[in-house]
Amino acid sequence: MMDIEFNDETIKVEDIIRKMKTELSKNNINEDIGNIKLPNHFDESDRHGSVTPELKIALEQLNRSWNNSIEYEISSHRRYIGPMIVLGKRVVRKFLRWYINPITHSQAEFNASVTRAMSAMVKQIELNEKSYSELRNEMKELVRTNEELVKQINKMYIKENR
Repeated sequence: MMDIEFNDETIKVEDIIRKMKTELSKNNINEDIGNIKLPNHFDESDRHGSVTPELKIALEQLNRSWNNSIEYEISSHRRYIGPMIVLGKRVVRKFLRWYINPITHSQAEFNASVTRAMSAMVKQIELNEKSYSELRNEMKELVRTNEELVKQINKMYIKENR
């Protein structure tokens, strides 16, 4: 346990404890200072905002498939009439290209924007998770230090009440 010593002549721990007790009684707080318990707010299972494997898989799929294109191979599995079906589909595609291309281009732009936004969000989540972890470790250390201080205050309180 850590003992704190005050070398300043103006600080009197007994007076501080007496003032604390007075303030507590003024506010109708009658709990025994010697039984202060601190809650543990930093449970290891508390993992908000972490990047899940499902999210990583979805992001990979977005990165692979964001670009929709109408320019794919037209084919047919029919042996004899297949070439005529392919020719008919190509003619229809040529006639509809002026109408379909702006739509597919807009969709590809939208998909690219969503994919970039999702990638940026995942990076931000990872940065936040790292910062959260660092802050949680700092808070654990502060809670530990605070618990030590509470123990010292409790010891002083018990000595004063003897």
